[in-house]
Amino acid sequence: MFTCLSHDVIVHETTHALIDALREKFTVATNPDTAGFHEAFADIVALFEHFGYEEPLLDAIDRTGGYLYRA
Repeated sequence: MFTCLSHDVIVHETTHALIDALREKFTVATNPDTAGFHEAFADIVALFEHFGYEEPLLDAIDRTGGYLYRA
């Protein structure tokens, strides 16, 4: 099972673009946490979107008994 699918990457990068579009020069780091906020927010949005696919998620949980690290 892939832990990172192409739609995850697309959602992550699209979130970066949306955050950048919120205000002018948002990509300019005004404090040390700016880059961390960008990455964390994009990761969280991609994670939430990933779990939106209910059938594959339930199938993976059912097949592995919840132990997703097993083959």
